[in-house]
Amino acid sequence: MINFYGLLAPLLYHLRGFFLNIKGLKGLYISY
Repeated sequence: MINFYGLLAPLLYHLRGFFLNIKGLKGLYISY
């Protein structure tokens, strides 16, 4: 049996970091 959570956790973590980076970039553009 494949450890599904072990596979999903890193993916969700990277997706969260990706969205946080987008929010950070939008914040920088707005501040300019």
